[in-house]
Amino acid sequence: MTNVFPMKNAKDWKYYDQQLTELRVNDVENIIKRGKLLIEAKEELEHGSFEATVKRHMSADTAQMLMAIARNPILTKTDHGRLLPPSWRTLYELTKLDNDVLIASIKDGTINPKMERKDVMNLRQKRDNPKRDEAKAAIKANPTAPQKEAAKALGIGLSTYKTYKKELVDAGEINPANPSKPPMKDSQVYDVPDQEIDDIVKLFNQRFGDLRQCHKEDVMAKMIRRLRIAASGVGLRDDKWRRLQGLVTDVVFTNNPRSK
Repeated sequence: MTNVFPMKNAKDWKYYDQQLTELRVNDVENIIKRGKLLIEAKEELEHGSFEATVKRHMSADTAQMLMAIARNPILTKTDHGRLLPPSWRTLYELTKLDNDVLIASIKDGTINPKMERKDVMNLRQKRDNPKRDEAKAAIKANPTAPQKEAAKALGIGLSTYKTYKKELVDAGEINPANPSKPPMKDSQVYDVPDQEIDDIVKLFNQRFGDLRQCHKEDVMAKMIRRLRIAASGVGLRDDKWRRLQGLVTDVVFTNNPRSK
C-alpha cells in the first residue's frame, strides 16, 4: 500500500509576506497587485494564517478594500491604470460607482490621477440627486402612503424614506399635523395671540421656576423640552410648535416685559 501524504501549499505565508513587503509603493499598479495577492492568499492559506499575514502589513479593513479594488473589472483594466488616482482610499470609493458611471467618468476625464476622495463623493452625490428628487416628489404627492410599501416602490430603504419625508416637513412642504392638506403659510403659523405666549411663560414659571433664570443655568435642549411641555399645557398644536419655538424663545429671552 502506498502512503499518501498531503501536499504542502506551493506558497506559504512567508511568500505572501515577502510579496506584500515588496509592493508597498502606492501606485495604481501596486495597489491592484496587492489586492489580487490578498485574494490569492485568502484562498491558499489556512484560516488564521491569512489573518496573521494581513495583520503584519495592514488592518483587516484595509485588506478588504484592496481586494474590492482588485475585483473591480473596470479599475483593473490595463489601459485604465494611467488614468486613475494612485490612492487606494480613492480607488475604493470608486468601486461604489456603477460600471457604466465609471466608464463614462474615465472617458470624459472626471476620473483622473489628481482625483481625491471628496471628488468621488461629489460624483456619487450628483448621481444620486435625480433619484433623491424623484423620491421627494413622490412623497410630497402622497405623504400619507404607508411608508414601508412606498419606500419599496421607490427603491429606497425605509430609513432613507423617513429622512426625505422629515426634510420635506422641516422645509414646510408637508403639513405635519395633517399631511393630506397643503402646508400652512408662515402667516398662519405665526398668527398666535399674545395671550397664548403669556400663558406659556406663566405655566413655565409655575412648573420649572423663573424662565430667565432657568435659561442662564440650563442648556438650550433642556429649555426647548420644557417650553414644549408648557406649550402643550396651553393646548398649542404640534404644527404650530414646530415653527413657533424660535419665536417663543426670542420673546421670553429678550427684554420683552412678559418674561420679566
